[in-house]
Amino acid sequence: GVVLDLEMYCRKKTGTFLSTMGFDGYSFNRFIKSVQTLPVHDRGLYLMNNKKTHAYYHFLERQADDLGKDLYGFFHRTIPGCAIMCYTPNILVSWFYKGLFKGLSSNNSPLHLMTFNSEFKAHRPWFKKNNINVRHDSVLLLSKITTLKDTQQMGNILKRHHGIWLNRFSRCAEPKSKDWTAIEQPALPQAQYSEMLADFKAME
Repeated sequence: GVVLDLEMYCRKKTGTFLSTMGFDGYSFNRFIKSVQTLPVHDRGLYLMNNKKTHAYYHFLERQADDLGKDLYGFFHRTIPGCAIMCYTPNILVSWFYKGLFKGLSSNNSPLHLMTFNSEFKAHRPWFKKNNINVRHDSVLLLSKITTLKDTQQMGNILKRHHGIWLNRFSRCAEPKSKDWTAIEQPALPQAQYSEMLADFKAME
């Protein structure tokens, strides 16, 4: 399948695509169907004076939807039947994500949304209302596994989510670290990693 890392948008600032974005000259001119470019500070005023603010955000949402559909088609042509996954730190519902999630999913092929600590059940009605077919996978931090019994936490996570993803699973193959990356490594002795992996396999 394909994983889209949506945290990379505006990484140096917010790590998210904000609802206030989309006032660039290209998008704005396409909406007003004009070759003349309004100064950026006048665009919001133009929308308010002409009562087009709501219509503009609908336009932007459709553009994001079209982008998602283009990606969906390309991915499925390249990898027939592939799973499409999006990573974002939390569930966001602004026009950009709403449109993109809609375009990346279909009735037969859900979008797999991977976040850190979002409560998916609270968002489920919103996804259903907007006809977005989503499966939500919550994270299991490897550093939380201090004993083999801790792998049973997977069962608790699966009670409220569709699946689980492991952050930086490749850290299991690396020597033990004592720096900040240790949060992405199991707290178990390395000799017990194979048993841990067997427990994961048994819970599939």
